[in-house]
Amino acid sequence: MNWDAIGAGGELIGAIAVVISLIYVGVQVRQNTIATKRSNARQTAAEHERALTNLLEEDVAELVLRGTENFGALSPVEQYRYDLAISIWLESIEQAYADAAIGFFPQEQLVAYRNRLFLLLAAPGGREWWSKRKVWFSEEFRAELERLQKQGAPEDVAETGLITPSNDN
Repeated sequence: MNWDAIGAGGELIGAIAVVISLIYVGVQVRQNTIATKRSNARQTAAEHERALTNLLEEDVAELVLRGTENFGALSPVEQYRYDLAISIWLESIEQAYADAAIGFFPQEQLVAYRNRLFLLLAAPGGREWWSKRKVWFSEEFRAELERLQKQGAPEDVAETGLITPSNDN
């Protein structure tokens, strides 16, 4: 056997090894991306759950209900507490939207967030609060909420009976 043939065989084996290595790395990168997306979605959901858990406290729940109906009727201290409760909640949703925009949060999971946002924006106090506090959020998130506010009730929200025609946009 001549050395040229052995060298060509070695190059062929080397090329095959490189192709196999690239395929392996590609599979590993894809699996890592999926794992990262799932982990990120779980983390965002956990932050959202913590924000909602705060709203379960009876006094906070009562304050949020009153503020969502008539933000202006709240005292300055109540408005401050409402600001904190709603902004913490919306920040978790804003993060989900930002992650979804770069492919790290499933778009289909935004439906529940979108529907809850719509309910906030459909209520008189929620609209008033948003008009005064929207500057606290990113331009992208503001644009999304403005679009949501203009589009009217999503069908799945309208069917819940949680909004009435008098306060539906």
